[in-house]
Amino acid sequence: MPGVQKLNLPVELVKFLKYLYFVEGASKHTIKAYSLDLYQAFQVLGVPRLRLDSTQIKAEKTSAEAHCISVSEAQLLSSTKAALNKWALLSSASRQRKCSSLKSFLSFLFREEIIVKDLSSQIVLPKAPQKLPHFLSVDEVMALLGSLYSELKQASSKDRPVLIKIQALILLLYGGGLRVSEACMLKWSQIHINQRTLFIYGKGGKERQVVVPSATIKAVEALPKEGLFIFGHKPLNTKTAYTWVREWGARAGLIKPLHPHALRHSFATHLLSGGTDLRVLQELLGHQSLISTQKYTHLSMENLARTVEAHHPLGQQDRHRFKADKNS
Repeated sequence: MPGVQKLNLPVELVKFLKYLYFVEGASKHTIKAYSLDLYQAFQVLGVPRLRLDSTQIKAEKTSAEAHCISVSEAQLLSSTKAALNKWALLSSASRQRKCSSLKSFLSFLFREEIIVKDLSSQIVLPKAPQKLPHFLSVDEVMALLGSLYSELKQASSKDRPVLIKIQALILLLYGGGLRVSEACMLKWSQIHINQRTLFIYGKGGKERQVVVPSATIKAVEALPKEGLFIFGHKPLNTKTAYTWVREWGARAGLIKPLHPHALRHSFATHLLSGGTDLRVLQELLGHQSLISTQKYTHLSMENLARTVEAHHPLGQQDRHRFKADKNS
């Protein structure tokens, strides 16, 4: 395999980030995170901070590409090992993300024949402990919605428009399992009222179709049609969405602080508890891998035992036998 003795590191970093954006369909948040991780790993070699937004990354040239920092594979490997040692004290989840960024970049260099050796093989990703997602009970969701409905009934004409938006946001997160960014950027053109269907553009440009409850559609229909997006002329700010959800969680008397993703977790947990197939849930959530969906299989053993007893032939056989013994 042909290889070069040295590489211009800033140029290759920008190429990699553009590859993530254009080919892999990575989100701007992913680009930002990878950019920071790689800067931290290679700043010892003099690499500038790559501040690339979606506009800059589309440009033919960036300020980073103007820097010429020629490094050898040995220098690349040395700084990689130094970064891994530096990240050793981080939490396993943070360390996994940073190691993944570094491994992906080195794998890209080898695949593109920019380096001769596959340095990514020397990075072993740490296993992050799987955290159970925070979700609400059905009673807690009803308390949240109940407090919002009550407030809407008594709201003044001044407060009502904001409350209508908050209601729509919460019902999209819980009724449709949307990510907060998906709900905030939802356009009227993505909604089919009669079919109660939303067409969602999720992570990595992945499209999915979500059918939502009638209560969610009614809440969306109540929104004023003031622009391209359902929340107005521009997407709803995600910080505003977090503030609204947290505020109404507190007003409903929930013990833990509420955040938008907890409503998405609740959507998934309640559907799975009701008997929804894991593959169907994967499609509704827009997960690329079933592994991401499997974290919702944390339902109580009591619920699982009731499901088995109700649907398994042996459970039914026991009930028939009990009836026969009772009648004999």
